[in-house]
Amino acid sequence: MNKPKILVLDIETNGVNGFKCDLAYLMCVGYNWYDTDEFKCIGIDDFSTFKKEPYNDLELLKATHAIVSKADVIAGHYLKWFDWKFLKGRFAEFGLPAINHVKIIDTCEIGRKHFKMSSNRLKNLAEVLPLENHKQDKGGRWSDLWMKAAAGHLPTIKFIKEYCAQDVRTTKELLVYTRDYWPKTIMGQVINRNNKPWPNYLTPREGVSETMLERLRQKV
Repeated sequence: MNKPKILVLDIETNGVNGFKCDLAYLMCVGYNWYDTDEFKCIGIDDFSTFKKEPYNDLELLKATHAIVSKADVIAGHYLKWFDWKFLKGRFAEFGLPAINHVKIIDTCEIGRKHFKMSSNRLKNLAEVLPLENHKQDKGGRWSDLWMKAAAGHLPTIKFIKEYCAQDVRTTKELLVYTRDYWPKTIMGQVINRNNKPWPNYLTPREGVSETMLERLRQKV
């Protein structure tokens, strides 16, 4: 049986309003494939456009789109309400294809649904639960860091990338710890999708586009 490809994800944004995709840009993306111990963070500074336009996130968006497209499930903390919607909005703004096949596991949602904690923020859950990883201390005023990053200050951007990668490590450990609370319907849909041959009406045939078939498959 093929295992679902689960991508643990976190993003950092910047701009006029970092919470709105039309008023901000993607600064970096931290990620980990669930079945591996390798944690990566790619940032806006990794591309040639950074020197002239330190706010130009198009190449970073393309790279992120390629990574996410390979996943069956994306997992993160507050992912459903922020990270994923922000990414989808930026993808749409630049004409990148919609990614509709992925399912979501949100550790913040797990906390809200199953635990009566004083706070479901990642920092609090990591401190209350017996996790080894915790959020990294920003080491100063949050606003100062992001303003320096917006000005293209490379050491600050590298620090924020490290901060983002640590969030992924913490989220990954929280995800493992809460494994028994993962939405069963989501995992069942993904496993079914990966291992069950498509019925005839969902297989390629003359006169029916692959786009239409994929839309129908999402409903299975």
